[in-house]
Amino acid sequence: MAEGEERDERRYPQNLQGILKFCVDNTKSEDATGESQFSEMTAERRQWLQEALASMGGGKDLVKQMMEDMQLLLKPDSEIDVESKEQALDDLCELVEDLDLANDFFKIGGFTLFPPLLKHPEPSIRAVTAELMATLAQNNPFCQDSLHGSKALDVLIPIVEDSEENDNVRIKAHLAISSLVRAHEASQKDFLAADGCSVLLRAMQSGVEKLQIKATFLLCGLCDEQSSVKDILHDMGMVHQVVAMLRLPHSTFHEHLMRALLAMASDHPNNIKECQKSELQLESLLNQRLQLLKGKEEYLEETESCQQLLKLCFNDTQKTCHSVDR
Repeated sequence: MAEGEERDERRYPQNLQGILKFCVDNTKSEDATGESQFSEMTAERRQWLQEALASMGGGKDLVKQMMEDMQLLLKPDSEIDVESKEQALDDLCELVEDLDLANDFFKIGGFTLFPPLLKHPEPSIRAVTAELMATLAQNNPFCQDSLHGSKALDVLIPIVEDSEENDNVRIKAHLAISSLVRAHEASQKDFLAADGCSVLLRAMQSGVEKLQIKATFLLCGLCDEQSSVKDILHDMGMVHQVVAMLRLPHSTFHEHLMRALLAMASDHPNNIKECQKSELQLESLLNQRLQLLKGKEEYLEETESCQQLLKLCFNDTQKTCHSVDR
C-alpha cells in the first residue's frame, strides 16, 4: 500500500457516527462475548481518541457530551484540576443512568478509563469512578456482561478489602460490586469463587456503618438469588458471627443484621439448627431485643425480623415479649 493511501485510511472521522463506528470496531474483542481484560487504554489509542474528539465539530448531543467528558478525563493532572475531573465524572454518572447511553459509553471505549482513575491519587476521583461503574451496571445486563468480561471484580474486591483505603472509596467500590453481581449469575459465580462471603463478613465487621449496611444488604440479596450461598454461609459459621455482632451495643445496623439472620435461616434447616444451639442463647437475645424496641416505631422492621426469627427457629414458644406496641 502506498504511503499516501495509508495516511488517508488512518484519517480521523469527521462526525460522531464515524467515531462511534471506529470505537465499535475496536471494542469487538472487548464486548460481552469476548475474552477481554480490565486493562488500560494503549498510548496510541489514547492519543487517537483525544485528537479525534478534539477534531469534532457540529452540534452537541449526549454521546458527544460523554466523549468530551472522556477527553477531559484523559488529560494529565498537570493540565486540569481535580474539580474539573470530578465534574466530568459526575456528568457521566448522570448520563449513563439512561441504559442506551450506558451501552454507548462502553462502545466508545469508556471502560478503558477505569483502571487509571481507580488508581488516581485523589480519593474523590476514585470514589466517583467506582460510583460510575455502579451506575453502569445497575439493572443493565449488557454493562454487567461487559464489566464481568473485563474482570472488574478483580479490581474492586481489593479496594473494599483495603482497610487503609478511604472509607468513601470502599463504600462506592462495594456499591459497584453489588450492582455487578445482583441478578447476574456469572458475576455471582466469580464473586463466590473469590471467597466473596468472607469479603462480606469483613465488610460487616469493618466499623464503617455505610459499608456494613451495604455488605449486609448484598448478603441478603445473594441469599434470595442463590440458594447455595446459604450452604456457604453455614459452613463458614456466619450465623455465629452475626449473633456476635447483635450482642454489641444496639445501633441502626442491627436492623440489617436481623434481616440477614432471617435471610440465612429461611428455608435452610441447617442454619435454623445453628440458630437453635444453646451456646448462642439466641432466643433469649431476641426476646430481650423485643423488650428494648417495644413501642419504638423507628425500629418496626427490626421488631418484625425478631418476631419472624422467634417463630421460625423457636416455634414461637415464648409469648410474653411478642406483643409489641405499634
